[in-house]
Amino acid sequence: LPRSTSELIGHPLVLKKLRELNNSLRFLVFKPGNRIKNFLENEGWELLSPSSYLCRKLEDKIEFYDLSLQHKVCMPESEVLVWEQSKQDVLHDKLGDPFVLQTRMGHAGSSTWIVRKHTPFTEIPDEIKVRVSRFIEARTYTVNGYLSLHGKVAISPLFQQLMHVPQWNGFEMGTVGITPVTNLPSTALENLKELLLQVAKLLHEQEYWGFFGLDLLYDDKTWYLVECNPRFTASISLQCLIDLATNRVPLLKLHAEKTALDDDRFDFLGDASSSIPPLKGVRGLEVFGHVVLRNSKPSSWKTPMTLKSGIYERAEGSWRLRDRSIDARELREGELLLILAHRPGTMIDPGSDFGAIQYRGSALDEAGNIDDRFFDFYERIIM
Repeated sequence: LPRSTSELIGHPLVLKKLRELNNSLRFLVFKPGNRIKNFLENEGWELLSPSSYLCRKLEDKIEFYDLSLQHKVCMPESEVLVWEQSKQDVLHDKLGDPFVLQTRMGHAGSSTWIVRKHTPFTEIPDEIKVRVSRFIEARTYTVNGYLSLHGKVAISPLFQQLMHVPQWNGFEMGTVGITPVTNLPSTALENLKELLLQVAKLLHEQEYWGFFGLDLLYDDKTWYLVECNPRFTASISLQCLIDLATNRVPLLKLHAEKTALDDDRFDFLGDASSSIPPLKGVRGLEVFGHVVLRNSKPSSWKTPMTLKSGIYERAEGSWRLRDRSIDARELREGELLLILAHRPGTMIDPGSDFGAIQYRGSALDEAGNIDDRFFDFYERIIM
């Protein structure tokens, strides 16, 4: 079976069907590349994306940091250098203990490490160009957005990243999902708006347009931009669900149609009317979040044959499949929607995703920790 987008599109059976559909097809892909672009153009089709060179440049943690300095975008204090383990103590004296080290590119925390004093860092060899940053004690957030060709921006609701769950993601700084944010003061949101306008200006001056994602830190005083993902993000399907459920024009639709925006739009500054009736006595159930299911084992793992996509409810200490629907808008209080990316019994490579859990409301308990029902569901149903 095809293992990449370019292999899928170029498969003889797929290509035959595509050629039968239309002479003016337009394509959306997760990560644009020259191979895909050239292939589609040779067929007379269009790839709906900025250039792959520009996307890669903006996703590069080192190159984007240099751009942020030029545009005075607030990022953690950093330095770009060629890594030598012998300099670790010098960097601790300069940046503090611990500090953050990042290589150019990575997925779900795979290129970000916490470097601690008195612990030799051996994850990468010497002579690799890296970005080292001062460690900031703060919560991590994310937003999705769309930038029009004329520089106007539409920004999603704000999400807090779910992190530090080693059984779901083996990387220390790896995220495992996102949960909606409803408790930040208006002053914090207004400050975030100003930062995002600066980022939009940077992206527009680089001639970028379309969908993007941003990761941020907030320490109750200052917002810091951590990195830019100039492409569709892992939460694109969840984002579409939220947009439709709250009567907003989906960011994906804006991208697909290269929509011109009259004004900037910041969804996190106000709630749109929801098409889903909120559950009585439960706050925030008009919003959704997800947990990404990833094989964090060091070897390949076969998904259980008993796994089924659908809505699960918990009763009398156990979980049962209530409905085979995969529409999160049908979730009731406390229920979880399991969506598998592969059929049961599939071998999953280390670090690869095999599904997601979607939910209504927040994933956090009153203490701000991931609610126990997620771990219970993971152990009883998935493992």
